[in-house]
Amino acid sequence: MKEIKKCLPIKSKVKLVFIAPDLECVPVSGGIEDEIQNLLSMATIQQIPYLFSIPRRTLGSITYKPPVSCC
Repeated sequence: MKEIKKCLPIKSKVKLVFIAPDLECVPVSGGIEDEIQNLLSMATIQQIPYLFSIPRRTLGSITYKPPVSCC
């Protein structure tokens, strides 16, 4: 999450944002729901498409990276 927020302002670097649908809910202010909303609004403003894709473990195995458990 931190990496995409860092790279999203550089429009030429980000072409598509993948979001795993099985993220854990944290019912507090500033939790994962708020982070996802911020990410989606930043992507929408810059006209970068986003996609709710496969679960994070599968996404990690495809990209050869371990799944991340926190943001």
